Amino acid sequence: MYRDVYRKPIVYDEVEYEGNHAARWAQLSGQEMVHRFWAGTVAGTYVGHGEYFQEPHDIVWVGPGGTLKGESPARLAFLRKIMEDAPEINPIDLWHDPRIGGKAGEYYLIYFGRETPTSWSFELYRDGIADGTQLKIEVIDTWGMTITPVDGIFVAKKKDRYTFVDEKGRSVTLPGKPYQALRIRRVGGPTGEISDKPPGV
Repeated sequence: MYRDVYRKPIVYDEVEYEGNHAARWAQLSGQEMVHRFWAGTVAGTYVGHGEYFQEPHDIVWVGPGGTLKGESPARLAFLRKIMEDAPEINPIDLWHDPRIGGKAGEYYLIYFGRETPTSWSFELYRDGIADGTQLKIEVIDTWGMTITPVDGIFVAKKKDRYTFVDEKGRSVTLPGKPYQALRIRRVGGPTGEISDKPPGV
């Protein structure tokens, strides 16, 4: 909504802090901090980091800086590398699936957050996709910082007026634990039209 109104990049600052302080805004676990970054990223925003681990003499990173102590910084550096290797990330299907961001028809990040699915049935919104579009998929463990390629190439086939599926009806196996994501990139085949109407219209 903010992007549509102001037509500028949006920074989602003050997502609270990873830390051990008594204040409720400085008690995030590293996993929760990383989760909020990924959720913000696929929503098309830039998220700000903060850390508040109590130290002697009340010296904390959020004030003068210093050494980061939390579990999130390494995982956020991992996310940054993924972002640097991506086009501009925009919501793909914000009316029906806010987990998906990217560039329609070319690049997708699907973030499952706290969900623990064991598989994902290949299905993408119609924008930018056509019969025969070829896509390569990788499974990303956002906490474990691993990227695992999925064997083979997925080839899009129109399912209905809104979505495309894999022509062989394949799914992607997932590990059944939280904080997993998929990176999907077009590697060949035709591209489809980009609709100027919101999904579902």
